[in-house]
Amino acid sequence: MTTTLVQISDLHFGALNGATLAPLQKRISDLQPDLLVVSGDLTQRARPHQFEEVAAFIASLHDCPRLIVPGNHDVPLWNLWRRFIDPHRHFNRHFGSDHFSRFTSDSLAILGIDTTRSFTIRNGRINKQQLTEIADFFAPHHNKWKIVVAHHPFVLPEDVEGESVVGRANTALASFLEEKIDLLLTGHRHVSWNNMLESTTLTVHAGTATSSRTRSECNAFNELRFDEDSVAIRTYHWQENDLEFQLSNESSWQRHQLG
Repeated sequence: MTTTLVQISDLHFGALNGATLAPLQKRISDLQPDLLVVSGDLTQRARPHQFEEVAAFIASLHDCPRLIVPGNHDVPLWNLWRRFIDPHRHFNRHFGSDHFSRFTSDSLAILGIDTTRSFTIRNGRINKQQLTEIADFFAPHHNKWKIVVAHHPFVLPEDVEGESVVGRANTALASFLEEKIDLLLTGHRHVSWNNMLESTTLTVHAGTATSSRTRSECNAFNELRFDEDSVAIRTYHWQENDLEFQLSNESSWQRHQLG
């Protein structure tokens, strides 16, 4: 039996490429995913109306469970009182206040973690308490695909310059190895790629699905199709001339390579 997961990231409501919204909605509906993952930066400046708009858009997507984590842009930048006292007030109002979003099925065990921090504007961090929570969550799920979702990357390709990984990344990756985590779904950099990078945890990085602030590639999102022994990762890129998202890349990984 195949389980389909769609990963969208870095929506940045408030700095949108508005032309992508309806085509993204249609493509996700066509894919009929069993789970929708949103890996952070839902808004551009964490303003109430931006959260209202993105919440309405996410609610309009294919009817399936959602797992949503915040990104650094979902923490207020200029409102310092809100940034340090109640940074996720508006995120929590629309998407819940559980700092460890969970999803389990017969084949998947997925945990979303919050890597945002009030004292850092751009980069994220993971702490020992979160690593303990991750270990506790995955302990009973021996035969399932084990997946962690976060906004900030824990690893980056060698050719990426001027970017930092999440704080305590090495400690976290060692813990993921010990817990036999299969996949790590991240966002933040607005570039799509997936690679094991000398680890047994496969990183699947999503581009920006709807933002006007693209970098080295156009808008994109990922589809992951899990069978018992393998996962296929498909990336769909925005085709401006055709006004639709089209399948552009596909790779496959065997489960014995991971975890």
